[in-house]
Amino acid sequence: TRVPAGSPKKPCLPDAHSDSLLLLGRITLQVRDLEAARRFYVGAMGFHEAESTGKELRLLAGASELRLRETSDPQAWPGHIYVWVRETTVVLGRCRELEQSSGAELVEDVHNVTAAESADALELKDPDGNCFLVNKAPRDFEGKLRKSLGEGELPGSDVLAIVEALHLVPPGVALQVAKFYRKVLGAAVSSKDDGWAVHFAPSKAMRQTMCFMDDADTAIAMESTHEVCIYMPTEERFKEVFDQCAAAGVLADGAAWAAVSEAGEFTIPQCFDPDSKAAALELETVVRSPSHEGCRLVTSGQNGA
Repeated sequence: TRVPAGSPKKPCLPDAHSDSLLLLGRITLQVRDLEAARRFYVGAMGFHEAESTGKELRLLAGASELRLRETSDPQAWPGHIYVWVRETTVVLGRCRELEQSSGAELVEDVHNVTAAESADALELKDPDGNCFLVNKAPRDFEGKLRKSLGEGELPGSDVLAIVEALHLVPPGVALQVAKFYRKVLGAAVSSKDDGWAVHFAPSKAMRQTMCFMDDADTAIAMESTHEVCIYMPTEERFKEVFDQCAAAGVLADGAAWAAVSEAGEFTIPQCFDPDSKAAALELETVVRSPSHEGCRLVTSGQNGA
C-alpha cells in the first residue's frame, strides 16, 4: 500500500491539467449494517451525515461525499480511498475507542513520520473491508475550502476532502479504463505506478485523482457493485460527452437529451473500451454538469479558490 507522507504545511500543487474534470463528487460504497457503518464513519472518522434515506447514508467530505448503501452481501471497494481530515490524532483516538467497544479491528496501521509519538498517516478499514488512507489536511486548506464552497462555516465534518480513490483491476484493464476516461469523457489521464490516473481540479487549493491500477490478485466482477459521480468542467463538455455516449448506445435506459438537460446528469452503467465497445469494468458512472444542484463548488475548477 502506498502511504502518503506527513501532511505538508503548504502543498505545492502542480498546475491543473487543461483537460481535468471538475470534481470527483461522490463514491458509493456497500455496507452490511448502516448503524454499524454510522458508528465508524460518523462517530469515529468524523464524516458529517447529510440527509439520508432508509437504506443509504450520505456523508459529506468538503466538496465531495460518500454514499453508503446497505446490502446483504457487500463488496468492499477494491483498493483504498485517501482523505484529508482536521486532526489525525483525534480520528485515531475515536477509532481506538470504537475498536474496544465493538471488538472490530479498524486501525490497520499508524505511520509516525515526523515524530515517534505522532500519527501522521493512518490506514483504516471499516467493518465491511473498505479501506482508507488518512492524512491531516494542510494548514491553510480549511479556509480555502470554505471559500471554494461559498460557506462561512463548514458542516461539522472532520473529513475535509476526498483526495484520491484507488481502484484495483485485473491486469490489462487499467489501460482500457484509461481510454474510456480519455476518449469518451475527455479527461486528463496520465500513467502512474502500475496504472493510470484520472485528474480532477476542484479548486486552486486542491487536486483529486481516481487511479486504476493493474493487480494480478484482483478478480473482476461482471455485475455493478460500485458507483462514482463526476462533474464535467463546462456545460459544453457535458453536452459533448452525452452526444458521444448516445451515439455509442451506452447510456442507461437510452436517455434522451431533453430529460438529461433538465436533470443535469446521465448514467453510464459500465466503463467500456472505446475501440471495441466491450465492457471493461463494472463501475457505474454518473456524469453531471457543473450547474447541477448537487455541485457544492461556487467557482469552476482551475479558476477556483
